[in-house]
Amino acid sequence: MPITRRRKVTFVTYHNWQTKRHGGFHQFADYFSKNGYDVIFFSFSRPYYTVFKREERQNARVLKSLIKGELYNNEGGQILNITWPTLALPGFMRKYLPGFINKWLMTHSFISFSKIHKKWLSGTSCFVFESCDAVFLLDLIKRYNPKAKIVYRPSDPIVDLPSEDYLIEAERKMLLAADLTILVNEESRELYHTKFGQSYNDRKAVVIPNGVDVEAYLKHYDCPEVLDYPKTALYVGVFAVDWTLLKEAALSLPDIRFVIVNPNIPSNSDEKIINSVDNLYYVPGINPTEVPKWVTNASIIIQPFPKDNIFSRRIGLSLTAMHYKSIAANKPIIAHMVKKSMENYGLCVTETTEEFIEAVKRGIDVKVKKYNYDVRINDWTQLCERFKAEVEK
Repeated sequence: MPITRRRKVTFVTYHNWQTKRHGGFHQFADYFSKNGYDVIFFSFSRPYYTVFKREERQNARVLKSLIKGELYNNEGGQILNITWPTLALPGFMRKYLPGFINKWLMTHSFISFSKIHKKWLSGTSCFVFESCDAVFLLDLIKRYNPKAKIVYRPSDPIVDLPSEDYLIEAERKMLLAADLTILVNEESRELYHTKFGQSYNDRKAVVIPNGVDVEAYLKHYDCPEVLDYPKTALYVGVFAVDWTLLKEAALSLPDIRFVIVNPNIPSNSDEKIINSVDNLYYVPGINPTEVPKWVTNASIIIQPFPKDNIFSRRIGLSLTAMHYKSIAANKPIIAHMVKKSMENYGLCVTETTEEFIEAVKRGIDVKVKKYNYDVRINDWTQLCERFKAEVEK
């Protein structure tokens, strides 16, 4: 277990520390650990029913290891990844119950929270919450840590997602209780003003965007085998893709190899599509440290999203880390079904299958793409320092 130091920060997040889906919380936790803090990476929620799941983040092995606590060493520090299993029900069952029952199940367990607090969380000076089910832990955290500071970092504002009223109310309470809110863009600021009015205090909010290791995308790497082809269109991410769109594009452009890197397991029908097209490839996720190697070796980057996806319907969403990586590597981005306003940054936005196919056909031979955006302002080194400085205030 980590040696207790003077200061301790707990990041409450939906992520596991060891995962194929790195987010900003991984960067910030790593930075705090390397700069003299005890760091707890509190993965929440992890309900008991996840023992029956086979997803990367949720399965019996992961639940067992996080209940026990997994300790990771990095340069000059340590990070402890834990969880508190709850009685929460699967999402499709929650709609049949009143919000107060769902909230009760989300905050109760066969293991008392006081035991979790005493073992892992005691002495925490600051809790940094992500915008996820973690907002339900606010009351428990404040009860057992009344002097600890609360920081809310909503990279994906709950109010901007298809959410139940009780979850949106929990986010409103979090905004009221937080000593500091760290937004990822100005769109989120406007969104909270519109949705919550006086519940949202602008004086407690700063904007620190998501980031990218810019230097990593300026280097040359050995080419992954599946990308070792004259023309390749790559998607690497965690969001659902439109496999029917990809099938049509791959059949129409047989000289291009379409490579989809995604930790989500395709459905049986999607798997049939993948197996039926010779130049369509699926890779079940990669280590986050390998992403620069894949992005820099692709001809173009694609975002083949289905209609009414998270990128098309959300108000508070702008450029994300996924975009910053492609921009840093000067790779063309062909996006399907995202907000038209993304064209202002230099993305090619399409809305029909025909438009997507034609855009891929035109963009595949572009060697270097220049964007209307200086990605150097999103370098993780300076963003982590800004984040730490704001928290330390």
